[in-house]
Amino acid sequence: MTETLPAELIALLKGYDRNMQWAVTNQPKLDPHRSKFVAVADGQIIDVNGDETVLRKKYRDRPEVYITFVAPKGLRWVL
Repeated sequence: MTETLPAELIALLKGYDRNMQWAVTNQPKLDPHRSKFVAVADGQIIDVNGDETVLRKKYRDRPEVYITFVAPKGLRWVL
C-alpha cells in the first residue's frame, strides 16, 4: 500500500528545503549575524534574534521558514 502526502505538505517541505539550501550556499550573508539565530525565507534573511525561542514562536505558523544558528568565527564542532 502506498500513501501519498498532501500537496500542501509537500509544498511546505520543498519550501523549507529551498530555504535551508539558500542558507547553506549563502553563508557570507549570514556571517554578520554570528552568535545569533537567523530566520530564512524566500531567499533572504527575514529576521535575526539572539534567542531561538523568540523566532520559533514568531514563525510557528510558517513551517517553511528555516531557522539556524550562525556559529561564531573559529568555532569547531566536535561530533
